[in-house]
Amino acid sequence: ADVLFEVTGNPTVIPPLLKLARREARVILLGSPRGPSQVDFHEEVHRLGLHLIGAHTSTHPDHETAQQPWTRARNEQLFLDLVAAGLVKVGELITHRYAATDAPAAYAVLLEDRTRAIGVILDWANISLT
Repeated sequence: ADVLFEVTGNPTVIPPLLKLARREARVILLGSPRGPSQVDFHEEVHRLGLHLIGAHTSTHPDHETAQQPWTRARNEQLFLDLVAAGLVKVGELITHRYAATDAPAAYAVLLEDRTRAIGVILDWANISLT
């Protein structure tokens, strides 16, 4: 593949992912994998000339530069434009829904095993703020 995305956050998927890359492919680590991963950098990265890209919002500049035109604000606007155009369907990413009063249970799920929850909604309907 020319471009590969790691979106799971699971470090064990990185070695098999690298095996799918063609010479000089780009591998974008989007899922913020945490924990150790077994990679033979000589054989699986250097030999193929792979480009590993750590894609985290903290790496985007606040102000556009010639070297980095994609600011955090520009990325956010693109995302919202894609959602508005129906090209990104965020509804399909919702895995859990909780009444706002059940927020502790929602956070418990997130703390227990973050891989089980992709999108968590706290429903504030019928909640009195007074």
